[in-house]
Amino acid sequence: MERNIVKTLTSVMKEGKKIACLSGNRNLDEKIKCRGNQIMKDNNLSDSCLLDDSCYIFDTHAHYFHKCFDNMPNEINREELLKAIYKSNIKKCIVPAINYWTNFEMKRLFDKPEYKWIYYAHASHPKYLRKEVHEWNEERWNEYAELLSSPKCIAVGETGLDYSYSSFCLEHQKLQKKFFEIFIDYANKYQLPAILHIRSGAKEEFEYNRCNIDADKDAISILKKHPLEFGAVYHCFDGDIAKAKSYYDMGVNYFGIGGQIFYEEELGKAVRFMPEESIVLETDAPYINLPERIGPNTSISLWNIAEKVASIRGTTKERIIELTTKNSEKLFRIRE
Repeated sequence: MERNIVKTLTSVMKEGKKIACLSGNRNLDEKIKCRGNQIMKDNNLSDSCLLDDSCYIFDTHAHYFHKCFDNMPNEINREELLKAIYKSNIKKCIVPAINYWTNFEMKRLFDKPEYKWIYYAHASHPKYLRKEVHEWNEERWNEYAELLSSPKCIAVGETGLDYSYSSFCLEHQKLQKKFFEIFIDYANKYQLPAILHIRSGAKEEFEYNRCNIDADKDAISILKKHPLEFGAVYHCFDGDIAKAKSYYDMGVNYFGIGGQIFYEEELGKAVRFMPEESIVLETDAPYINLPERIGPNTSISLWNIAEKVASIRGTTKERIIELTTKNSEKLFRIRE
């Protein structure tokens, strides 16, 4: 089994040996084909599934503008990585912004014909608002409106509340709530779904801090007053079935399931009993790698995530791929 995607895509097996077919002076297409074959082998993928366009995978959350993809070992670059991902039948991907400037970095990298399969979500991660609130002046909001009008923009995000850092004071939480409401209004105005990032704080880390640690409680309160009219996905969902229901009642009908399914027991129980029409797949690349893997996570891990979800729900990997892709297409209103 592949230990990490960097080793697979940089022609190094987990024992540290070079993959012979990736050496020499092969042209790019040959190298990509060879990497694709190695990916299939390492992830136990069948030829029939990879060749069947009806079961392509949709990654609803990956940050391929991240600097860790700029320079990879063995002269593997971002272009080769993304070609290998696409050739492994992962044919749709949403890249959400993290901070203000990544809204433009993704366009610089992916406003190209070969990346028509990569879509955008524009906003600003709640974690970074404290550092960049000054960026969001009138001029910036006008630029933001233009971004939402782009054909490649299919969502607002990621946006929400992040109380997971003990250094985030009440003032920062207040700022996050203000921007969350603003981004909801933009999603409704431009008839877009939202990608939600909601993280509560750990009680022991806030023992001497007067800040509220329950981000979910505040988020639900905001959603009651500012309902999302065009749907939403709870990105990187890690809660139990009761938490899922509380968001479902607020119109958040989709839940992004990624690498945390391998680590969170309660999440597994929630995934087992979720309505099948509520599940979508994501990686949050380069974050949240799978067990025993090192290096940056990539969309290739979706094959393992789909298999894990299938095992929990007592069905097949192909069925999970089929239904989650259809769910993603429905939420984000795009087709193959």
